[in-house]
Amino acid sequence: EVESNFQSNPREYQYFQASLESRTLWHQFLEEYDLKKAITADSTIMYKRHEGTVFEESNFETACDLAKKYKVLTDVSNKELETIFQGKLTKSQISAKRFEGEFSIDTEFLFLKLDSLLHDMDIKVIDEKVKRITKDDKKNHLTLETQNNNFLKTEKVIIAAGSGSSNLLD
Repeated sequence: EVESNFQSNPREYQYFQASLESRTLWHQFLEEYDLKKAITADSTIMYKRHEGTVFEESNFETACDLAKKYKVLTDVSNKELETIFQGKLTKSQISAKRFEGEFSIDTEFLFLKLDSLLHDMDIKVIDEKVKRITKDDKKNHLTLETQNNNFLKTEKVIIAAGSGSSNLLD
């Protein structure tokens, strides 16, 4: 979903650019670790009902404009719509477009495989909230301070958080 004003929001636009750049990296990663089975679809079909809200209309148009700009927008045939919606929605009720390369992942499968991969690579997962990450310039180590006042030293860290994760870094 892309809201119509996302390009005027620097953070949203930065997220969008990162997501575009990450596609190739995701494919390389999934190939390298034999996880291609996690991909459940190679493209995404987006649709909107003709009697949808102004918000839905605006988001659909913005997404289609972006997909067109990046040359990944294609039409969806009537036959495909019949198959996908099993006759419940037709082209007279909706507008639908395909975003080529906007793949989807079976996250349950992926996380199970990642857990196994982390174990095999002897990578420790910290199952508590991290308050801060600081760097010791002399030794090139990182110190992680958790909410439970535990301190962990490491040479590398992967931050798999979400919004607000940038606040962890000093």
